[in-house]
Amino acid sequence: MAAIFKKNLFLQILLFLHVVNNILLLTLPLTKYFSFEFATLNGFFLLIYVGLFTLHEDKFKSSAIAVKVFNFQLLIFSAIFLIIPVFLAFLFHSFRNDCSFLDGFKFYAVLTLPAVVIGYALGMLSGYINKKYAYLIFILLLLALALIPLFEIFFRPQIYFYNPLVPFFPGTMYDEDLDITLTLVVYRFFNLLFFCGIIFLIRKWELKTFKLPKWMLFSFIILLPTGFIYVSPQLGFSSTETSLHKILQKKIITDHFIIYLPQQVTKDDEKYILRLHEYCFERQTNFFEVKPNYKITSFVFSNSDEKRKYFGAGNADVAKPWLNQIYLSLDSYEQTVNHELAHIFAGMWSNNFLKIDANYNPATIEGIASAADPFYDDLDIHYPAFLASKNNLRVSIQKLFEGFSFFTNVSSLSYIYSGSFCKFLIDEYGIQNFKEFYHSGDFEKSYRKSLASAVLDYQKFNDKKGYANNLHTANYYFGRLPLVQKVCPRYLANKTNVIYKLLTEKDFTAAKEEILSIKDFNKNYSLLSGLIFCTEEENPYKAETLIEKNLLNYKNSPYWYLLQLKLADEKIVNEKFDEAKVILDSLSDWAPTGGLESRINLRKIFLRNKKDAKLFLSAKEIDRFTFLKDAFEQNPSPVLLLPLIQLVDKEKVSYTSFRNMITNNQIQASPADWFPILQLIRFAIKNSDFTSAEKFIKILEDIIPDYASESLQNEKDKLAWFIKHEEKK
Repeated sequence: MAAIFKKNLFLQILLFLHVVNNILLLTLPLTKYFSFEFATLNGFFLLIYVGLFTLHEDKFKSSAIAVKVFNFQLLIFSAIFLIIPVFLAFLFHSFRNDCSFLDGFKFYAVLTLPAVVIGYALGMLSGYINKKYAYLIFILLLLALALIPLFEIFFRPQIYFYNPLVPFFPGTMYDEDLDITLTLVVYRFFNLLFFCGIIFLIRKWELKTFKLPKWMLFSFIILLPTGFIYVSPQLGFSSTETSLHKILQKKIITDHFIIYLPQQVTKDDEKYILRLHEYCFERQTNFFEVKPNYKITSFVFSNSDEKRKYFGAGNADVAKPWLNQIYLSLDSYEQTVNHELAHIFAGMWSNNFLKIDANYNPATIEGIASAADPFYDDLDIHYPAFLASKNNLRVSIQKLFEGFSFFTNVSSLSYIYSGSFCKFLIDEYGIQNFKEFYHSGDFEKSYRKSLASAVLDYQKFNDKKGYANNLHTANYYFGRLPLVQKVCPRYLANKTNVIYKLLTEKDFTAAKEEILSIKDFNKNYSLLSGLIFCTEEENPYKAETLIEKNLLNYKNSPYWYLLQLKLADEKIVNEKFDEAKVILDSLSDWAPTGGLESRINLRKIFLRNKKDAKLFLSAKEIDRFTFLKDAFEQNPSPVLLLPLIQLVDKEKVSYTSFRNMITNNQIQASPADWFPILQLIRFAIKNSDFTSAEKFIKILEDIIPDYASESLQNEKDKLAWFIKHEEKK
């Protein structure tokens, strides 16, 4: 074995590079775990190493004995290079003891092992084409393979890809639950078939046991991949507009859109989706002071899972400005359509083929879209930026816009600061200056001042905002880790999916065993929530104790407040009503978010009749309507209406019943009720109940806090637009 490397400087260099690469990978975020990214990058490097080894050592043998000798050498070389990453990963894992080491082998088997065959085939093919320029040809073949996904992402409605060099890319970083799927296994099987075919044919020709003309090999190499690209949408390896149309069968053409919807969308929902698109189009036209003269294509998937499968990003809606297309899902489009359309409009300013910022800077790209849709959880975007600044959560705006630090921060902070800064620039200096900056990438030329000077102006503007500081709101929104700093994100996400499937199937014993098998499960909120659910089915007193033991693990994070609320629920179920009230009163004082405050106040209302509070929390979904209706007649608070929105959306309760409750009672609201009333306005507009929407707006105008005033104005503008266009029908 050592003889292969002894006195062979070239192989010694490859071995050294391989070891250094792996040590480096095991110290970097994401790749430091024996998982998806580690296996993918090792597969890529191994492919190159095997290709170079083949070019250096094979010498294109013409005898069967020489071929056997080389094959044995390649086997030893590959075995060593395959073992090294596993050994080093195990060594690092032994010190950290954080993830399941065995779980990584499935990624290594599918993503890394086939790289040996692919590298061998590409090395042989390079030498076979031209021995003199074999290394150059090898590089060109790698570049050709790398261009395939770029072609697919640029021209096709997808951001995921399958490729021999990088077997699978999901499209975004935000989908943590990456696993080995049947589609990926089949794809790698096809890779092995094709590249083994190349090896077989070349060896036959070299040994002169195959007398067919040489052009047949090149026909095989060219025609088979070409045909594969054509059928790949049918196999699930890529997407085309035609393949998406088979999934999203409803095609609706409006004045400015071509919209594809799932077949199950009702007529009423279809009507609202179309109108919301058109309203957002007009809003962006006014903001950007430009108007596209072409129709924008919008794909609205049934849910995030379907979007992930056919487009590539499950947890993020996306725009492709160069194709004038946006990709949404039914469970998120109301919150994202305006933002994604902003990317299309901003693309009209661009001077590059991707229709994005001249510097390709994510802070500028996302900043202008966030400024055009300036809301964060219904808060004006300057407010969370103010909170972050006041609570020592500043992000270097200069680094955001001059470098690529966007994804190294907590994502919400990057989006908020980018959006707030861009909105400041536009409000202060006008849209045309920002248009010039987006087009040219030259900040000083566009604004006649340096970026550093503009950042100082923004910080003064932000510091002088008259908002009240709330540490608890800052903790709720920003107290979490970015993906690159999470521990074992892929492994834990996959395990969590398995666990929640067991919970859905009510197999609580199996779910509990899975959770308890994971190291530090109590420091992962999703896993702890699953364990609480299992435990309360067994014994609610134990669930209460479990929460109390683990609260400190989540201090200064959003989960601290959610667990406090869950603890109050457990105490109500266990009839410890006074203790529950103390927790709820503390949460009310902290008031981290409008949404959470509504949930707190709902429980406080029911606690006035302690028996009702316990019955409400224990009631089945459909039975809650009776509780809410009776309570609303006695105390017409908007927080009692908020849970009904979900019941109406799930068709558990008719909108008519919901509207009658509003009509027959005089709603009483306090400043703490701004969030539920805002949701009720939005819900009434969605159901074309403009009278109720106007009623809620009048109530909200007197109590809306300054930091949410733009959200109210947006709903007022939307209502006026919907009424105007309803009259035209």
